[in-house]
Parts: sequence; structure tokens; C-alpha cells
Amino acid sequence: PGLAPHPGWCLLRGEIIVPDNHSSQLQLKSSECCWAGSDSTQVVLSLWAQLSLRSDTGTINNPPQAALPPPIRVSVGCPRQVQLSVWDADGDNVRCRYGHRERGECQRCSQSPSLRLDEEHCVLQFSGSGSEGLFSLELMVEDFAPRNLSFTPSAGHPSPTGPLSSTPFQITVIVEGGGVSCVDSQPVLGSDCPPGGTRLAVLPYQLLNFTVTAHCRTDRVSDVAVVGPPGLKVSTLHKTNQGEGAESRVSLNIVWLRGTNQLPPLLPVCFSANTAWMQSELHCVWIEQKPPDPTPPGTVLQCGRGEMMLSMPLSSLPPRLPSFTLQLQDPACAITANTTHLLAHIPLQRCGTHRLEEDSAVVYVNILRSRPGPSSGSLSNPITRSPILLFPLACRYSRRGRAGSRAGFTVVQPPDSETFGQFYFWLEFSRPGRAQSRTEQRRWRGVARAGPTGQGWKAVTQAGRGETLQLSVCSNSSETRAELLVESCEGRHANGSLAQSLVQRGCVGNSSLQVLSQDPSKKIYMIQLDSLLNGSNEVFVQCSVRLCVSHSSSQHCPLPCAPPSTLQLSAQSQLYTVRTGPILITGQNASTAGPSDSTGEGSGSR
Repeated sequence: PGLAPHPGWCLLRGEIIVPDNHSSQLQLKSSECCWAGSDSTQVVLSLWAQLSLRSDTGTINNPPQAALPPPIRVSVGCPRQVQLSVWDADGDNVRCRYGHRERGECQRCSQSPSLRLDEEHCVLQFSGSGSEGLFSLELMVEDFAPRNLSFTPSAGHPSPTGPLSSTPFQITVIVEGGGVSCVDSQPVLGSDCPPGGTRLAVLPYQLLNFTVTAHCRTDRVSDVAVVGPPGLKVSTLHKTNQGEGAESRVSLNIVWLRGTNQLPPLLPVCFSANTAWMQSELHCVWIEQKPPDPTPPGTVLQCGRGEMMLSMPLSSLPPRLPSFTLQLQDPACAITANTTHLLAHIPLQRCGTHRLEEDSAVVYVNILRSRPGPSSGSLSNPITRSPILLFPLACRYSRRGRAGSRAGFTVVQPPDSETFGQFYFWLEFSRPGRAQSRTEQRRWRGVARAGPTGQGWKAVTQAGRGETLQLSVCSNSSETRAELLVESCEGRHANGSLAQSLVQRGCVGNSSLQVLSQDPSKKIYMIQLDSLLNGSNEVFVQCSVRLCVSHSSSQHCPLPCAPPSTLQLSAQSQLYTVRTGPILITGQNASTAGPSDSTGEGSGSR
């Protein structure tokens, strides 16, 4: 999640699921190893909660939640206040305190004189003095109810002035050396970041997407540390103005798609920016998992092979909301209506439809919503009307036919020709700095499930032993938004045996291969022939490739060498195999090796 204070740090967080018929006190205690590095001190977690029925809500009491932040960094000589983000679903007052040894709430039970805790407001105050080092704070978060609150059953309920529950909250603070400007050297989160404490409501299968920006006047922003719930996706850090003397600016995207889960209704996401010397203000926002509104009577959503089909009575729409004001995730996709019903055919691969991978199923999600209202106010402080209607649409396709799927369909991807039009791939070998030309073209049709293989090239390029050549992996598609993804490449001997693996899962895995450029339709590499020979005098390169189209203009296809994700925000073709013609290795040098370039080509269509 971040590089500072050192790469590889991790945090431990847990939840306890209690049956809704539990109506008594809950006490738990656990210990784990260890705090940090060579420190073998046990981490002790002690929880106490009152789970009786409340008279004000009629439900069991909800213990307070605390947002677990990344490691907090402060600098000697720079006083700072850190607002700890806490939340209580019942609206009770929440306070923070240090754990007590006599109650078994802490192991170290130490308090640094330079770190003071404002218990009433849960604010950590650093005085700016004291010694450097790592400090572990073993805190407890407690909720206090209004005076007129009563419980059922009444036996065992807390005193009117006592806490209803105590939840462990343990954080790490690193005090680092000073000598820097407390103002100019501290990174600042951008004004477009969600403010701390913001609640972001999401419906089932709704996508949450927001951007975090940061800048620093004097130092380079090295990373943005992010801590959030399972399934949270964080993009790579985009950096600008990193030159000497220029203000450092960075940005990244945070994405979370609410699927089927047993997570708490409120989920924190905390983030902060780091330089080599200082850390920005901490922001924690809360994802609120809202229950869906009841489905309007008469609404039908059918899950077909390649599309969702929606029929909704016009009489179920909110007043003064005509059908022409509604849209899908992609507003360019049409929604029609007759005299009685709203109608929509929603492709699984277009119109902003997202794909979510679950253990036993694939879920396709879109949202029917009212178009944003006109903005008013100044440019710096616009006022935008919130959508009146926000209705999630989801089709869940079982991986095993009808098992566990109400729709009763297996997952069948549309033919590649429907998504990507007419397309083909080819590989080109050329010498650095030399114009590339396809001297021979052989096309094949993409029909085999395992990926068709191009064959039959007669053109042979001669190359000198030890020579470095330029390898271009190319695609051409009638769908202008299509991007080329190179999944793997390998060098092979003339008899087909493996000589050397070059690209694996999109990552360059061999020092003999270097990336020159990564364009949407062409990937160019430099390859050293020595690595492919192993006593052979004839070799070729074979690559597995596919096409990709993003579901939305605001999203992108997977980056090269990106980790696998359960959240797929793009449509991808099947995997195709394409190879170069053979390269004959001679003892000649690069300038006299041979007259022509080798091209292997393949196409995909139906």
C-alpha cells in the first residue's frame, strides 16, 4: 500500500460477525506477533461490547468503528495534529483513550511525552519535541449513549455514564529527524480529494471511483499510501513536474466495486502522501454500503447471452421524471420507451457495463440513473443537482450452468468480431533505425478456441551472431478504441523447442529484451539474438496477444505487467498466437547480414 516508512509494511485488521439474535455482552481477547521488525512484543487485542437491544433503535448496539490509517510519520521540530477518524452507526458520542494494563488492554502500555491524546475529540497531538523512533499506541475507542437510553434485557447493561463498548485501535507513529521546513517540505493533498470524514454511499454492485492528488513545493512526492477494504484497487502513481526546482505533483485513482460480501455497512479508506522527509495530512473517508431500494412492481430484468434486457413500467418512475432524462453508465447508449414501459437492451461488453469476478460466478453490472442536472454557482464552487434515480442492474452468470444462477445461463462471451470488428496481428523484425516494411503477408481467421497459429512463411531474414534486432508486435482493428495487449512472447528453435521466455503475463522477464515503446496498437522491443541461440542457427519468436476495449472513456485497459484483478473494467478478446518467420543466423556482422526483414501475420474475423 505504500513505500514509507519502508517498502513492504502491512497492517492487520479484523471483523467479528455476531448473529442478530445475540443480546448480551460480548468479550473477546486475542494476541498476535509482532509490532515491527525485530520487535517481538505481542500485539494484544481486547474487545468488550454491549449487544443488548437499544430502546431508541430497537436493534442491538453497534460498537464504534475506527479507521485504520497508514503508519503516521511526524518530524522533530514540526508540531502536528492528527485527527483519528471514528464512526458510530447509532450516533453515539465516541471517545478515544489509552489502554489500561489492569484490564488487559495493552502489552507495552507506554505513552510518549511528545504524543498527547485529546480523548474527547480523538485527536493525536505531536508536540514537535522528543526523540526519534517508532512508537506503538494501544488505544481503545468507546461509545457513550444518551442518558435516557435503556436496554432489553436490562440485566448486565452498563451504567448511564459508562461506555457501551470498548474496541481496540492500535496504530504506529514514526518520529523522524527534523531540519526541514515544516510548511514547504510537507506534501499537501489536493482540494479535489474527498475531505476527511466524507461518507460515500454505494448500492449493490455499484462502482466507486475517486482520484487522490498531492503536491509539494520543495520535495518529490514519492508515494501515496492507501489502506482500505478487501477488493480496493489503487492505480499506479502518475507523476508530473518532477524536474529539479519544479513543484512535485502526483495523482492516483482508487476504485472499489461493491460485490457480494459480509463486510460491515461502513468501510474506511485512509490515504496520505509521503516525501522522503514528511507526510501529508491524513484523510479517511467512509464507504457506506446502502441497501437497495425495492424493485418497482412490474420491473423485469432478463439475463441473456451477451446482453441484459430491462423492462420497467413508466408508472413506477418518480414524479416529474420523464424517460428521456434517464441514462445508463455510458450516456451515449440509447434507452427507449413505449406508451407503458421503459425498455433497454444493455450489452455486457459496452455501455459502461462492468464485470466482477466471483468465486463461482461472473457478475455484469450497469446503473440506470437520471441525467445530472444543470450546474449553477461559480466555477470554483459549482452546485450540481444529485440524481433523482439511481437503480443498479446486475446479471449473475454461474460458471457451472444453472447451479446457483437464477438466470440459468452459462457465461458465453460475444464473438470477438462483434466487439472488435475486423482485426489482425503481425510481428515484424527490423534493424534499429531502419524503416519497417512487411515483405510478406499471410492471414488466418480467428476461429480456434485455443488461439489460431500463423504458419507458412517463406521469407527468411539473415542476422549476424550477437546482433541486436528490433521486434514489433502490431495490431490493426476496425474498432478504433481497441488496444493491443501482449500476454507472452518466447523465442523458439526451428524444430519448435523453447529457446528463451521473453515476456510472461505481460512482464518482460528476460534481460536480453528491452521495451522501447508501448503504443495502443504497437509494442516495440529490442532483442539480443545471442540469448536465443543455444547452438541453433535458426530461430523465430512467437507471441500470445489479445485486443482490449475499455468499458468507459474514464477507464483504461490493464497496464503491462499489472497484477491480476477481480474487477475487469474492459472487454477483452480471446488469446491469439502469432509468430515471426525464421531468422537464419550467420557469422556475418550486422551491416552485411541480409537484405530483408521477416514478418509473420495473423488476423481475426468472422
